[in-house]
Amino acid sequence: MTDPRRSDPRRDDPHDRDPRSAPRGDRRSGRLGVGIVGAGRVGPVLGAALAAAGHAIVGISAVSERSRDRAEAILPGVPVLTVPEIVERSELVLLAVPDDQLADLVQGLAATGVWQPGQLVVHTSAAHGLEVLRPALAAGAIPLAIHPALAFTGTTIDLVRLRDAWCASARRGARSPRRCPCSRSGRRSSSRWAPSR
Repeated sequence: MTDPRRSDPRRDDPHDRDPRSAPRGDRRSGRLGVGIVGAGRVGPVLGAALAAAGHAIVGISAVSERSRDRAEAILPGVPVLTVPEIVERSELVLLAVPDDQLADLVQGLAATGVWQPGQLVVHTSAAHGLEVLRPALAAGAIPLAIHPALAFTGTTIDLVRLRDAWCASARRGARSPRRCPCSRSGRRSSSRWAPSR
């Protein structure tokens, strides 16, 4: 029996499918399938902001009961997946893990061969630049670093605070950090936080 919700495109939930499996004509321009590694104070909040901007959250990793509860509260209905599953299913992988775990995570995923050519890999650690993503780059991924200048609470209140926060970002070839659309420059392209394109 066919699920009637699937036959009505107006009721299509982006959380229910991997956007990369859709025919090219079905994809909304500029929208990505986003996977979040880390359900601490930062990952779920940035995931919710990206979802509000129209991106599909394909999964989040959460280890502890507290992190699973936070993921469910901020990203209801988003599946909790293993890290390799998230990387395999995502066009953009958001790494929101503690500073001291980032390098080993990126290297371990490179060793298992899950990074994909053309995949965006973003980390949020202010302690690291792009060098920590070199193993993903070697596999063809596109490295980015985004550092919101915000003391995250890990609650939905951060979504409001994020709109007015400054963000430093780094990408390959950029000589200096750039402001995200959430900057206080007064010239916002959107009221929602999203990585610079």
